[in-house]
Amino acid sequence: MNKLYWLLAAVVLFVSFTGVNACSCAESGPPCQSFWQADAVFSATVVSKSMTTVDSQIDLKRKEQQVAVKLLVEDVFRGALGGNDVDILTGMGGGDCGYNFEKGRKYLIYAYEHNGKLYASICSRTRLLSDAKEDLAYFRNLPAENSGGSIQVKVIKRSPALNENSNYEVKPMQGVRIIAEAGGQTYEGKTNSEGQFEFRNLPPGKYKVSSDIPRIERNYWQTEATIEDRTCFGVEFWNNVEATIKGTVFDENGNPAKGVKVDLMDLADATNPSAEGRWRFTTDQGNYELHNIPPGKYLLGINLIGATSNQCPRVRTLYANPNSAIAGYVEIKQGDDLNGYDIRLLPGGAERTIEGVVVWPNGKPAVRGVVALMNGNGPSYLIEQKAANEGRFTLKGMEGCQYRVYAFTYGGRISANSNETEEMRHAEPVTITLTNQPTPPLRLVLTSPGFMHDDNEKKP
Repeated sequence: MNKLYWLLAAVVLFVSFTGVNACSCAESGPPCQSFWQADAVFSATVVSKSMTTVDSQIDLKRKEQQVAVKLLVEDVFRGALGGNDVDILTGMGGGDCGYNFEKGRKYLIYAYEHNGKLYASICSRTRLLSDAKEDLAYFRNLPAENSGGSIQVKVIKRSPALNENSNYEVKPMQGVRIIAEAGGQTYEGKTNSEGQFEFRNLPPGKYKVSSDIPRIERNYWQTEATIEDRTCFGVEFWNNVEATIKGTVFDENGNPAKGVKVDLMDLADATNPSAEGRWRFTTDQGNYELHNIPPGKYLLGINLIGATSNQCPRVRTLYANPNSAIAGYVEIKQGDDLNGYDIRLLPGGAERTIEGVVVWPNGKPAVRGVVALMNGNGPSYLIEQKAANEGRFTLKGMEGCQYRVYAFTYGGRISANSNETEEMRHAEPVTITLTNQPTPPLRLVLTSPGFMHDDNEKKP
């Protein structure tokens, strides 16, 4: 049973057409769970490492390379090793679940046996001995036989920030009701200030474990646990406090509008010129989706975030909420999957044309040049990108908005049938503001190496 668990936990998925391995394994669980699942648990110092070839654990007809680690054993906590000098095998690292043992360092090793050989992987609780205080404390106080098992539960609240560049806030949840059911018996408890609760001295069996956090698709609120005598099962439930809103943006003529930046900002920031929030550009079909939104009261619309800066992709437009007198108002609750929040752009901000030519430093047209139109000075959002036609290009922008126009070449071979190559170069970006007057034609010269522009780069 233990061997099967570890073989499944350390399963290696082989991608045949790339030859790349991908490690996929579940978390190892607490010491009271991992100790009883391992075939051997011991502390040891790494003496040496070398490469070796062994039969694959997945496909016995195939050979695979492994790292052979020679160890000097100090203490044995589980299993029989047959001496102080022990060899174990592990993967090479990266995608094959291999553990990176370092020569001369001491480790607490949870090993599993396969075909007479011991293996260790990143899927177990194997760790530096200096990081194993919790494990060693458990080993010194092993539960007595026939004392039953335990289920250790932790409940976490995971809240996204409205600013999608910020990390999630993760906090333990106190007072959450936990239920464990098996054989007609029901056991209950509530989490403490650390978000934890432990069912102790449970009879061996298969338990259904659940919590009373919202039972929605995004949350992990129930599982099954098989308990044996003297063992435990660790589980962490997640309460993901987030929602989704989506819809379609239409232009003033009722046609889907692509490439439009849809903004969601906190209602309290309605007059804040530096407000932050969530945003997405519409697809070719005019659709948008905003994910991982924390519950709250918001304004939804076009050109809300950064509206007083140089970022000006469209005329400012608020979502017309039929159920609110506040233009753009949207209230979002945990677990909401709101659809049909369509926005119709206001008329105004006439479309204007930007024309020009891309040339090499010698004046020759860059026939394979690429031109990109970005809004604002930074962060800039891509509005449109086109390959130059015989060096010439035409782009579209909105009146009253400021843009940056970039030009570059990818370099490399001119064509598949030619050995002739050209350099990878870019032009100094040009910043323009579109008005009701025609914009003079632009001339973009590919003066700098590479196709990525850096505002801090030295000018030639």
